Amino acid sequence: MKDLRQEFLDQLEHKYGKWDKTTSNFGSTPFGLIANDLSISASQFTKLLSGTATEGMYTRSIDNVKRLIRLENALKELEESRSVKEKNATLLLKQDRRLRQSAKRSIILALVALIAGSAGMYLIQSGRLAKEPNETRSSLNP
Repeated sequence: MKDLRQEFLDQLEHKYGKWDKTTSNFGSTPFGLIANDLSISASQFTKLLSGTATEGMYTRSIDNVKRLIRLENALKELEESRSVKEKNATLLLKQDRRLRQSAKRSIILALVALIAGSAGMYLIQSGRLAKEPNETRSSLNP
C-alpha cells in the first residue's frame, strides 16, 4: 500500500509540483482543485494522502493523474501544431503575394516590350519610307 501511495504522490508532484504540507498545496495548486481534477471528493483525496485509501482508490487516482498528464501533453502538442500551422499560413500568403506581383510585373514587362517593339518597327518603317525616292512612294500610294 505504501508503494501505491508513494506512486500517487510522485504522480501528483510530477503533474502539479512539489508537495508543500504547510500550505496544503502541490506546487501552487490547492488540494480542492486537485480533487476536482481527479473527479473525487476532498475526503477521498485526504484518504489518498494519508495512506488510508483502498488499493482500488489509489489505482483509479493514479490512472486519472496519468490521463491528466497525457491530456496536458496532447493540448501542448495541439497548440504547437496550431502555431506552426499559423506560421506556415502566413508564409504561404506572403509567397502568394510575391507570385502575384511577379506575374503582374511579367505581364507589364511583356506589354512594354511589345509596345516598344511596335514603336520601333513603326519608326524604322517610316524612316525607310522617308528615304525612298518619290517614285517608290507614289507607287505604294495610288
